[in-house]
Amino acid sequence: MDSDEEEMRAMRSSNRYTGSSRKPPPAPSQKEDLSLPQNSEATHRGDSDEEMAPEEMSELKGFNMPLSFGKQKPVRTAGPNAHNATQRKGRGEKPVPKGVQFGPRITDTAAKVGAQARQIKAVEAQPGPEEDASEEEDRVGPVMPQTGREEPDELPEPGKELQVIPVTHEVDIPCFDKPTTAIGLDPKGSRMIAGGLDGTLKFFDFHGMSEAKDAFRSLEPVVGKMVHSVSFSTTGGQVLIVCSDASARIYDRDGSSTPIQQTVLGDMYVRQMEHTKGHTQTLTAGMWHPFRSEHFLTSSLDGTMRIWDMTADPVGMDQQLPCIHVLKTVDKRNVCVGGGSGKQGGLFPTCCTYSPTDAKKIVAGCSDGSVQLFFDKARFMRPDRILRSAHSEGVTAVGFVPEGVECNLLITRSMDNTMKIWDCRMMSDAKGPVKVFDDLRTAHEKTGLCTSPDGRYVATGTSLSKNALGAATLRVYDVKTMTLAKSLDFGKKSVLQLAWPKDLNQILATTTAGDVVVLYSPFSSRKGALHFVGKKAKSKSAFSQLEEAGTGPIFNMTDPDEIKKFYSTGHGDMYRIRRSEARAAQKTLTPMRPEESGTKMPDQKFGDFAALALKAGAKTLHLNSTRVTDTDSQKALLEYQDKISAAQSNMLVDNAYSKTQPEKILDFSEDVSEGDKRMALAMRGEFCRKCGMKQCRCVDYSVYGQSGKKQRTA
Repeated sequence: MDSDEEEMRAMRSSNRYTGSSRKPPPAPSQKEDLSLPQNSEATHRGDSDEEMAPEEMSELKGFNMPLSFGKQKPVRTAGPNAHNATQRKGRGEKPVPKGVQFGPRITDTAAKVGAQARQIKAVEAQPGPEEDASEEEDRVGPVMPQTGREEPDELPEPGKELQVIPVTHEVDIPCFDKPTTAIGLDPKGSRMIAGGLDGTLKFFDFHGMSEAKDAFRSLEPVVGKMVHSVSFSTTGGQVLIVCSDASARIYDRDGSSTPIQQTVLGDMYVRQMEHTKGHTQTLTAGMWHPFRSEHFLTSSLDGTMRIWDMTADPVGMDQQLPCIHVLKTVDKRNVCVGGGSGKQGGLFPTCCTYSPTDAKKIVAGCSDGSVQLFFDKARFMRPDRILRSAHSEGVTAVGFVPEGVECNLLITRSMDNTMKIWDCRMMSDAKGPVKVFDDLRTAHEKTGLCTSPDGRYVATGTSLSKNALGAATLRVYDVKTMTLAKSLDFGKKSVLQLAWPKDLNQILATTTAGDVVVLYSPFSSRKGALHFVGKKAKSKSAFSQLEEAGTGPIFNMTDPDEIKKFYSTGHGDMYRIRRSEARAAQKTLTPMRPEESGTKMPDQKFGDFAALALKAGAKTLHLNSTRVTDTDSQKALLEYQDKISAAQSNMLVDNAYSKTQPEKILDFSEDVSEGDKRMALAMRGEFCRKCGMKQCRCVDYSVYGQSGKKQRTA
């Protein structure tokens, strides 16, 4: 029994089965050896039917037999050190001094003591009112704006990770060369779609991404049309794409080349917008219903918002979706005019949204600065509440603050450099907003806002305007205290659209530089950036590297056409194949130009006689250029007719027959006989084609009924 146990112990401690990473079991101390008898293990493990001790069970947990042969690859997971490179650092942060580094307990204690000492000194050094007045008088020059140098974020205390705004770490996802104007995430937070000013969509999968941050799909719904909005359905299987045209498109989450469904175009000649089934002008925004997977909302320059149903009966030859409700935004005269087509005094909704918790409110921010609110009802026509003087310029974004199951606070963002909070229960111009946040520079019409999942914070961005001091920032405000909670410096990149998904607890911000900035915290955030930060990209295989290097394509040797291509590569035609493949892959195809005459011989053994004759004639006339771009040989020969005399024209053909046929046998003259002349004179004018008489008494049987005579029956 002792020998078997010794052998098993030796096998567990060996590296043959467990690998080099397994540590041998700790040896018992001398005190334990003296206190225990020599046959203590035998007494405890004498019978195999008895239950094993917990220590033995813990020993056997590391004894894993290999399930496959060969060297096993270790599973690589991103540890806590992987996020050190993405930690957001303040602009005024001092470099870490080199030398002796103390442990965390000593540094934390020293930091607390230093903070207390600085606080005491600050209280003692506070100047009185007279000193403040004297300092203000001594100031010379304009007052510089208080941009507030961003300081590095401190790590949250244990147990309070969820109470901290997730902005301690930052990672950039490059998307476009132009500004990123739209962003959307599915309900689970696994996929992200970004839309750009150039009209391109890019699909990202956080689970499959690496540090390369590449998109798995790129799509252009409409060529050259800016993407306004991207919104996922409640199930996450369908995506609403709103571009700068009059139709909204529904795609699947994988980004298929053709849309699942498309909204119908309205009749632009109909004056009453409720009498047409679709938008008549360019769309401005769109959003999916928070609870219904078949309803979505769009807004347009025609001055209306429309609600669509995916289950509605398609109309038209293309079988496209019609709208089910029309919501009109009205001007000061309570008339829906629309702001497109150069209409004077018209307005249109620039943004629209549902209330997220109950979907009982629909808000539209308009181009004249007004905000119009619709309550959920069976039939929508006019807005229920209107704020005419909400803003002095156009509204760029609207949103609600979720409060349990209600949404009573409305947030509006405008081009007048302000953001205002309104109470929907007492929403009027007379009472005004609850809070106004000013000094928010706005230079882009797609500047947005977002609220935290719990409704405590609201975030918006500022723009970097020309000839202005400071930098673009992302500001987070506390809704309860109505104060600034955090300000993040973005440098020269203006912040546009924002998203704060609940399942991720991360802030995603699009910028004018064309990228998406993901702000997160390793302690409170989930999924999203945590999937690809620190995840190395897979190394490409040798075959893929050879193919990308351009050494040559891969041919199918069982296909005759592929075999022909394979042999053509050996004759120096590889450049022609590459050029034809690139031409076939481009979007617009120009027609192929025919081959130039005289530059290439045909496949037959005999040559192109017209090309040879043209070349010989040009050589005879001592022309500078013998190469022409016209492929019509007859037309090219006729162009030389005015340049060649009658004697020289015979040299083109007659030189070949000068010895064998000195005199021409064929008669090419056009002499007309006497009978033909008389027949031509007789055929002039109108005459009957049946009897040949000019004054005919026959009946034209081809067209019966036009003449006064009846058809002859007998």
